[in-house]
Amino acid sequence: LDLALCEAGPRSQVEDPRVVDRDAEDRLEIKATAPGLTGTIKDQRGITFMRYLLEPVFSVPINDSWVFHLGTGAGFAQGKVEEKVSCTGNACRNVELTGRSSWSGLTWEVSPYFSYSQWMFGARYAAFPAFKGSSSNSKIEWRGGAIFAGARF
Repeated sequence: LDLALCEAGPRSQVEDPRVVDRDAEDRLEIKATAPGLTGTIKDQRGITFMRYLLEPVFSVPINDSWVFHLGTGAGFAQGKVEEKVSCTGNACRNVELTGRSSWSGLTWEVSPYFSYSQWMFGARYAAFPAFKGSSSNSKIEWRGGAIFAGARF
């Protein structure tokens, strides 16, 4: 966030900016105060990826019931970000800025897992193309990992 949205003067005059709220939807709220001035800056951002992968799976039987699998994938991804930054209070000009950006690039994932009958248990690690940022949206670098369990029907 750029505190220049507030008219409180240079950053050195803004006393103790505090993160008030941050949640899983990538929403950030900061309250800033200076002598006689207060303001709230809110930054809400939504990120969407669409991936197209080729995913071969290599399987190795361990015994009659258990099989180890190594899934790998590589392909193309498209990302989109929508961001809204607003500033309210007497320290701000009651400004609301919005920005949208999109990008694309290479993506890949690795997925080692075990199967027993129709049940699957494993992990997955995926890499997405980075967004270098723009005048309206900040930089995004994201790698994701997860564990999973499932069934085949």
